[in-house]
Amino acid sequence: MDVKDLLTKGSHLFDQVHDLLWDMIIKGEIKPGERLKDSDWSVRLNLSRTPVREAMRKLQQEGVLLPLAAGGYQVRAVSNNDLSELYTCRAALESMATELASQRMKSQDLARLAETIYAADEAIDAEELDKAFALNSSFHKQILELADNGHLNFLSETLNKLVLFYRSALLNRVKSDPQLISAYQDRLRIKQDAHRAIVAAMVAGKHKEAGDLMREHVLLSITELTTQ
Repeated sequence: MDVKDLLTKGSHLFDQVHDLLWDMIIKGEIKPGERLKDSDWSVRLNLSRTPVREAMRKLQQEGVLLPLAAGGYQVRAVSNNDLSELYTCRAALESMATELASQRMKSQDLARLAETIYAADEAIDAEELDKAFALNSSFHKQILELADNGHLNFLSETLNKLVLFYRSALLNRVKSDPQLISAYQDRLRIKQDAHRAIVAAMVAGKHKEAGDLMREHVLLSITELTTQ
């Protein structure tokens, strides 16, 4: 299917173009380092340049596209230094969120977290990598929701756009090389153990310990992502 056929009349073209480009980047159809021009994409999508230009500007604001001096944009490359700085910030925010969530968690919240962990276990064993990826993200999102702090959530959402970008780049590399799948599954299982330890600390009322475990868990991802 041609990409222009994915656009509808149901919402603003600017939003649709943004979501289309973001989805293609996340899936690896537009790769890190690739150059984009609004003039080229307006022709490809059979649109005026305005919605395409605005969509690309938003992706720039989100840190996914970098402006080029000669015009147009380049998809951010997967830089180890940027990743390390990003995950250091993420670790601090999610540690705080976990401590708050631990203080506010109710039995139904525990059940939801447990279901997510169990479903992720099944997806990993079945080699359903996209599903396992989504469930891993869901676990962290549930923690942020339980924290119930609007400012913390806003800051985390800003970071998580780039977090998703980096994590997707790793997943796309794994999916392109079957030899990497087993090692990737092993790393996911280690993450699952960390999730279980975090929830166990929350259940035990060890709020600070839960936050510390989350910080360690996120920081360990730096080594994983920078050694690929």
